[in-house]
Formats: sequence, structure tokens, C-alpha cells
Amino acid sequence: DYHNYTFLWKGRTFYKLKGLKIVDNDSQEISIHSIDYKSVDLPNTIHSLGYYFYFGFQEMTKVGIEMRLRIPNTETSINVDYLYDVNNQQLERFIWYHDEKSERYYHQSQVEDFLAKHGKTVDEIRKEADNVLRNKVLKDWTTIYSSR
Repeated sequence: DYHNYTFLWKGRTFYKLKGLKIVDNDSQEISIHSIDYKSVDLPNTIHSLGYYFYFGFQEMTKVGIEMRLRIPNTETSINVDYLYDVNNQQLERFIWYHDEKSERYYHQSQVEDFLAKHGKTVDEIRKEADNVLRNKVLKDWTTIYSSR
């Protein structure tokens, strides 16, 4: 964990990538280490995209990736979060949305109904998000860190 922290933050590894906003405010908050892509550097289909890191919080090391995908011809977006547990080498995906009152919906049936109202399916969103993960996030990651 210390090596990862030192390599990524103290060595300023992410500064090698362009179009990122890096948050490292030396607080004790979980989200002190996060990286957001600037919206001008993202394809039109992506509303927002970022990483966040947990180093040693409650004995875990995890990397999270959050993205909001635009639903075409609407002002609506769907959220896709990935959480990678470094110790167990497991990746989880969560698809969710929130309504006008900021209430969040995670159940698959709720997400399916929401997407159906906007002419999309969960499979389409999964494919689109996985494509962003492979062709943007992992592509950038492997240019600065020799792992996949």
C-alpha cells in the first residue's frame, strides 16, 4: 500500500496524463485521492469520468471508477461504478441512477425500467461502459503504470 501511495501521489504519476483534475488535499477523508477527467477531454457520450483510491482504509486497497453516461436525446444520465479490490483481484460493476430528488436506485428491475423509458437496455449500457473502461481508463492507466 505504501509503495502504491508513494508511486501514484508523491511521485505525481498522474500528472503525465493530460486532461485530468487531481484531488490530493492531504485531509484524512477517504476521497482525498481522486482524479476526474475534464469534460472537454471526454467523448460526447460521457458526462463525467473519474477514479478514486482507498489505500489501507480499514485494511483494504481498492480502486473505484465512476462514470456517468449520457442517454442520447435527453438531459438524463446513468451511473456506472466499478470497484476493484486489489487484494482479492475482483472487479464489481454497479449500474444505478438518481431521480430529480436525488434518490438513488440500484435494484436491477428499477434500472431496467428506467433505461427502457429512455430506449436503452442494461446490456447496452454495460457494453458502452466496458468500452470506456477498456479504451479510455485502462489505456490511460497502462501508459503510466505497467499493470493491467
